[in-house]
Amino acid sequence: MKILFLQLSDIHIAQKKDGFAINPEKLVQALNVLGPLDECVIVLSGDITQGGKVNEFKIAGDMLGNLVNKLKTKKFKNKWINVLVVPGNHDLDFTNNIRTFEDIKESYKNKNISELVNNDIKSLDNFYKFAARNKCFLNNKTVYRRNINVAGQNINIALINTAIFSLCGSSNQDMGIHYLSNEDISNLAPTSEGDLNIVVMHHSYEWFANNVKEELRDILSDKFSLVLEGHEHVGFGENRKVNNDNSTIYMQGNSLSGDRVHPKGFTTIVYDTNSKSLKGSSFIWNNDYYKETKILDELLQEKKGYNFVNTDEFKKTLYYDDNERRISNFFVFPTLSYNYTNEEEELETKIIDDNEKFIKIILENVRTVISGDNRSGKSTLAKFIYQSFADSEEEIVPLLLASEDLANKKIHRILEYAFNDQYQVTNNAYDKYLQLDKEKRVLIIDDAGKIPKPTLDKVLDHYDDMFSNIVLFSEEKIDLNIQKQVIETLVKKKVGKISIKPFLYDKRKLLISKAYNFSHLPGCSEKETQVINELNNMISSQVKYFKLDPEFIVNFVMQYTEEFKFNFSAGSNVFNMVYENSIKNRLINNVHSSDVSGIFSVMEEIAYYMHFQKKSWITIVELSKVIEVYNKDFRQDIKVTTVLNVGQGAKLIIEKDSKIRLKDNNLLAYFVAQALNKKYHYEDVNDKIEYLLNNLCFGINSDIILFMALITNNPKIISLILQCASNHFEHIEELSFDNNNIPFLCQSNFNVKNTIPDEKEKKEKEKQVVKYEEELTSNEVIQLVDEYNYDEKDITTFENQMLKSLKYIEVLSKILPAFCHNMKAAQQDELVKALYKYPNRFIYQLLKDISENYEEFISEIFEKTSEIRKEKNIAELNMESVRKMLEQMSVTLVISLYQLVASIATTKQTITALEAFDYKGNSNYSIMNLMLNEKTCNLNVFSHKAITLYDESELKLMKSLVKFTVRNYFLNHDVKLVGESQSLLDKFFGSSETFNADKKKLKFEVLKNKFKDQ
Repeated sequence: MKILFLQLSDIHIAQKKDGFAINPEKLVQALNVLGPLDECVIVLSGDITQGGKVNEFKIAGDMLGNLVNKLKTKKFKNKWINVLVVPGNHDLDFTNNIRTFEDIKESYKNKNISELVNNDIKSLDNFYKFAARNKCFLNNKTVYRRNINVAGQNINIALINTAIFSLCGSSNQDMGIHYLSNEDISNLAPTSEGDLNIVVMHHSYEWFANNVKEELRDILSDKFSLVLEGHEHVGFGENRKVNNDNSTIYMQGNSLSGDRVHPKGFTTIVYDTNSKSLKGSSFIWNNDYYKETKILDELLQEKKGYNFVNTDEFKKTLYYDDNERRISNFFVFPTLSYNYTNEEEELETKIIDDNEKFIKIILENVRTVISGDNRSGKSTLAKFIYQSFADSEEEIVPLLLASEDLANKKIHRILEYAFNDQYQVTNNAYDKYLQLDKEKRVLIIDDAGKIPKPTLDKVLDHYDDMFSNIVLFSEEKIDLNIQKQVIETLVKKKVGKISIKPFLYDKRKLLISKAYNFSHLPGCSEKETQVINELNNMISSQVKYFKLDPEFIVNFVMQYTEEFKFNFSAGSNVFNMVYENSIKNRLINNVHSSDVSGIFSVMEEIAYYMHFQKKSWITIVELSKVIEVYNKDFRQDIKVTTVLNVGQGAKLIIEKDSKIRLKDNNLLAYFVAQALNKKYHYEDVNDKIEYLLNNLCFGINSDIILFMALITNNPKIISLILQCASNHFEHIEELSFDNNNIPFLCQSNFNVKNTIPDEKEKKEKEKQVVKYEEELTSNEVIQLVDEYNYDEKDITTFENQMLKSLKYIEVLSKILPAFCHNMKAAQQDELVKALYKYPNRFIYQLLKDISENYEEFISEIFEKTSEIRKEKNIAELNMESVRKMLEQMSVTLVISLYQLVASIATTKQTITALEAFDYKGNSNYSIMNLMLNEKTCNLNVFSHKAITLYDESELKLMKSLVKFTVRNYFLNHDVKLVGESQSLLDKFFGSSETFNADKKKLKFEVLKNKFKDQ
């Protein structure tokens, strides 16, 4: 295949006759000397007009149309001819934009160039309209990237506007002052792999300012094979090398209008896709025809790829955990899930249990938010993603940012700092990284929840165009910004939201096996299997006390196999013992064991002081005083240097600029909770606990309360928490479907997929062992940003009151399974009553103002969404679409909150207490109760409740919620389709021919798996 690039430059159209002066028929006829040609691309490389006027561009459009018609008639029948255009200095309309060389120099000197740049862009309005008709400069006024497919060849094109700060006239006064921003240069690289990468610009890079031209020259050399230029009115072609590195072919066009010195002419390049050759010709008008002169014959050079190598220091972080154990020895891919609305607007839940599917989902979404419990293995998964991309055949170069990487750094410098930490910086590696295709760069942000939201939004907006995919890790949260969710959905911003699920029986067994084999030499496989099953069953039998996160499981196995003789008689203490021993093990590796307990206690005192003094960092002087008080009170002799050396060696504390802090908020919250638990027995700390509860929405206060719930068995603390929660929710009305007090929600309806989950959708479980455990430990609510950057006076703001409500709901949900064995029935009833009522008060509180100002709220969303969709060239929407989306988001909020409570609070030990509450007669309580029962495996009870509730309810919303919960039951439990389950299935999913076919298929799969297991 041979592709013709017909380069027409410096046409300088001023009046109608100029359009005919080029002799289009002779031009097309001249192409015959090039031999057979298969495809054609026309390139207008600037100075299309003489003065940038509307009428001049109209004449240019007519001339171009006439030429295209003749090309199609004579040489390229039934072929599409692409047209590429860039502006030159003569394409600026200076009628209302008078500026001189001195004006431009002064603006550079004063670093105040934005006004002049905007004026020049406005002066190109007529050009942009012309360009838009040819699909150029549609969404960027300075650098426009375009990809076209010609004869099966993927051609990447960068069109550069060199006209900004250019001058008209015969002098070269403006050489060295043309403008291009750093961001434009960063965005210049091709957006995908191409068979041919081309730049089109009017002036050469020499015309740009000094801070631009060298960088532009290098990127042209590194990333592009062909550069087409104009301006000089002389046609020539050459192969240029920069620093003896890559070579790039430059082709300069003749002036199609000619001038006093240069006759009119044009240039061509023929690209042979088979031989990968580029042959250039210059055509000059000679009396009555265009005479050809060959000026170029080169082979296309394949550009070199870049090899980015991690630094040794970063490899340690990437491959090892805080206990200096190699991550790959223990890593088990977790089970991930996400709720989404499919194309039929049906609500679905998907399970991701496969690495390849996971990576595919990331690549399909511009942003992916992965959330989970603060010990669910998010950071490990982030490192796994990093390695997966780095090792992929696609040669994707990932970059990993932790929240601390953003501290005290300017946004535009974050990447450079991170890159230099993670990759060897030889041979201008960072500059070459910026020149990679967008699809070759992936950004991973760990602990994104710790970054202040305004800052995170700015970071994402700043880097959206630099990365094809951005992955964010954060703690689980329910998004309270309803308006933002509706707008983002309606403007089709593709964001994948994925949750990390707890480690279930099969996943945990694999993780236990890895941990056990790591700590033992290979031995009898039967014995290994026996021990692994014993450990897994041990956790299963005590599951209500265990955090099903990978770190805890590995630490538990390691301690068990190393014969730490802790017993299980007081289950809730097992968590404390495992967590405490894992910290002490890190201390033991850095200090004599006799000093471990003392240093552990000092860490508690340090954390206690820091938290109640609201200090993220303390000075060495403050540290010395804390240790001095501890030594005096407990007659110890702990040295400051010992604490510093051991704490840093054990990766518990970080020292910087003569200040220290604990390594992470988990450690800080844990040590504060331990200190409070100890002090509770010998001093009055109720005021401290009340302070934590009153300010539950701030910092790590809720985390401290949750840790206390796991390390203590004191019912008085529970009573205090319940009383404070009661005071908080006392005057808030409850959401009521029956009373229709949020009409737009209560009267809504949403579709539930009308099939039960098939085998691909269902999560495979190992037989039927401990199925009820799946949702015992839920992902915790977000950890707020700077733990001490708050003012208690702000507690009354709406946002903080809502966050405080949400924190209370989470804390109370976790208290029930952790304390039910040590709570009398009356206290259980009080707690269960709160779990039914407070979520509905929270939802009412959140949606009340929206409901009371419903039409105004809808109109505001409609206006904002319409504006964004218009900017993104997305089809218009109507008000009804906004209403429907708002209803859907609000229903999703209800489901998420009810499921949050159900997944945390429901165990076999707590279901009796949850059932004792009088929920009947209240639709909200009834659907909550159904979701609580969905988490158990009692099919008969669940089926009876579901059918009864569905039949008795007259509300469409209730019927949809019941159906959704039933579908979730089939998704989360391995149910045989006989008897009660068959009746339940038939009741909710009908008996149409289509469904019966699906049902028969599912039955066949169940039978097939049954025989396979035997």
